[in-house]
Amino acid sequence: MLPETSLEEGVKLAERLRLSISNMHLHISETQRINITVSIGIAPVSLHIISVDEILGITDPLLMESKHNGKNQIYYESAGAPRGISHRDTHLADYLSSLRRGEHFFAVKQPIHHLLTQEIVAFEFLTRMRHDTLAMPNDFLKAALENNMITLVDHHCFNACVAASQSAPHMTDRHINLLPSTIMDIPAEKLVEKLSGLNQTKYCIEISEQQILGDSTHLAETIRVLKRCGIKIAMDDVGFGNTCLENLFHIEPDVIKIDKKCVMGISYQPTMQKTLQHFLRIAKDLNAIVIAEGIETREDLETLVQLGVTLGQGYHLSIPA
Repeated sequence: MLPETSLEEGVKLAERLRLSISNMHLHISETQRINITVSIGIAPVSLHIISVDEILGITDPLLMESKHNGKNQIYYESAGAPRGISHRDTHLADYLSSLRRGEHFFAVKQPIHHLLTQEIVAFEFLTRMRHDTLAMPNDFLKAALENNMITLVDHHCFNACVAASQSAPHMTDRHINLLPSTIMDIPAEKLVEKLSGLNQTKYCIEISEQQILGDSTHLAETIRVLKRCGIKIAMDDVGFGNTCLENLFHIEPDVIKIDKKCVMGISYQPTMQKTLQHFLRIAKDLNAIVIAEGIETREDLETLVQLGVTLGQGYHLSIPA
């Protein structure tokens, strides 16, 4: 990390470092020695970068190109044009560059309905990417994770959803997803700042329960800051396991979204119905609103209403658009 340093100065320093290291040798015996070389990737980083994950997302591809071009190499970008880049995997490189820069992201919205009246009470905003084959979150988030820029890309998605949410009807809530890792990596104040000037009490941050790895108490401080600003917290993709219950008690969400695997086919599965009833009692103890996801048939909808679920979303009600 070289603050207040030009790219030219960074390249010169990297070259001095490379030469210095390449002149070092490790003697392991009188007749054997090990030569040491170094590959270096250099990238200018904006002052707006707010997490280590974002820096790695920018620099790792350069380091990989440096290694690909041969040992003991420096690789850097100058005036937007990569130096020393090969033409292999051009399409993948362009795709990753678009992810890194937050290009071609847009948001669609799926209504959340009151199940008795069919009234729309909220919208969940979902990110898409303008790409022929890799347009869905499962695609671009997987690519982001594999290339060490998951926080950066998730933050781009958040920004796209915030922008799209401003066109929602005034009285409806706006649900936006964030990965647990993003909530831990980005200061809460930066997230709140994105909603400045908006009615923050109408926003709900959805955190996927299935993506919480390890101790969920690490999310607690950021969640407290968000709640103090009037932003609601939803636990998304909630199943019926013990780990799920621990996360619920740690985070104390305002909204619990039941995963579609626990909803689809509930009309003909008595065991699933009993489990949901038990879960509804837990939600009541937590003073949390329950939303059923993945409602795709009239029979499941009617069963959910009979069990006491009042809010839901799914293709039977409306599709993302």
